[in-house]
Amino acid sequence: MKIRITKLGAMGLALLWLQTIALAQNANQSAQSAQSGASKRLHTWWRDAAPGLRSYTAGNKQMPLISVKGNKFVDSNGKTVFFRGLAISDPDKLEMQGHWSKDLFVKVKEMGANLVRIPVHPVAWRERTPAEYIKLLDQAVDWCTELGMYIIIDWHSIGNLQTEVFQDPMYKMMFDRLVKYHKIRNLIWIWNCDRPEGTSLKFEECWPGPEYADILALDCYSTFKQSYYDDMVKLADGKPIALGEVGGNLNLAAIKSQPKWVFWMEWAGSGVRRDVARNLAEMVKEPRYWSLSDPEYRTAIAPIRTASGLPAEPPAP
Repeated sequence: MKIRITKLGAMGLALLWLQTIALAQNANQSAQSAQSGASKRLHTWWRDAAPGLRSYTAGNKQMPLISVKGNKFVDSNGKTVFFRGLAISDPDKLEMQGHWSKDLFVKVKEMGANLVRIPVHPVAWRERTPAEYIKLLDQAVDWCTELGMYIIIDWHSIGNLQTEVFQDPMYKMMFDRLVKYHKIRNLIWIWNCDRPEGTSLKFEECWPGPEYADILALDCYSTFKQSYYDDMVKLADGKPIALGEVGGNLNLAAIKSQPKWVFWMEWAGSGVRRDVARNLAEMVKEPRYWSLSDPEYRTAIAPIRTASGLPAEPPAP
């Protein structure tokens, strides 16, 4: 069969052919332009690791693994471990004020602490961005590991007790990230809550579960109600309970009537208010609690310091 192409048809095919060439040329130019633009961008974002992701194996065996056995902290050999803690300010705040350095942790160590509590405020976490904030926490972990100190990383958000916003899901997220993902060893998990005042919620309604906490703690800046104590003891079910923050209101009578509080922390500056100095003096003399001036404390801590490669403390004054 012969195909007859008229002049008009030939002109149409020619135009279509030219248009096809033009489209192909435009496509090639666009591809070349895109490749040229891409070559100028060096950030291969699809290869990025998660914020703060790095190898955590370099010093993970330097610090003995701590676990809870009954109402005691024990090392991997089952020996009882005694902690002396000191709380610092938010790393973001310290860095902005020019105080964030290893020297800060050296001073903490010189004060006799072997445990550092580091509060992380959600607003600082958001504004600095998680990736940049984790860099600060990485530094803290490195410095404390070098100095033989353990760390409490405190997600410092009370949350909304009425709407339950920022309650136990945030706590579980932090736990899963650090323990299950990064497998960080030198962490003691303290579930620290405030008093359930002005809300119908109870402690157990905000409780993440026994697998997420080693110690249960309460912040109390007013009366130490017996109901607080009873509810915490019941919820702990044998785990240690403590007073995470007190503000000049703790006294010997409260401790004697509620004997299962294993430690307490006086908030900075509280000593200048009311009769706090007298109360603190009575607390330090209480036989159930040890302080740096107690020879028994120094005797008990000596094996721990030896096992950690630390020098012996000088005799008690």
